[in-house]
Amino acid sequence: MNESDDFSETLRRFEETNILLKQNDKYNDQCSLSPDPVMHLQISLIKSVVRIVAGVCLFAAGIFGDSSYIAFAGGALVIAEFLGIYEELV
Repeated sequence: MNESDDFSETLRRFEETNILLKQNDKYNDQCSLSPDPVMHLQISLIKSVVRIVAGVCLFAAGIFGDSSYIAFAGGALVIAEFLGIYEELV
C-alpha cells in the first residue's frame, strides 16, 4: 500500500464515522429524555395542592371527628403519589 491508498482509506473511514455521528445526533434528538420543565412544574404544583387538601381534610377530621374526611384525605394522598410518579415521567 502506498501513501495515496492510506490517505484514501483514512478519508473513507472518516466519512463513515461522520455519517454515523450524524445519524446518532438525529436519533438523540428524536429520543430526548430530558423532562419538559413547564409540564414538570405544573404537575408538581397540582400535586402540592392535592397534598394540602389532604392535610386540611385530616385536620378537619381531627376537629370535627368525621371519618369521611379521613377517607377523602387517604384518597387524595394516593392521587398525589400517582401524580408524583407521572411528574417524573414527563
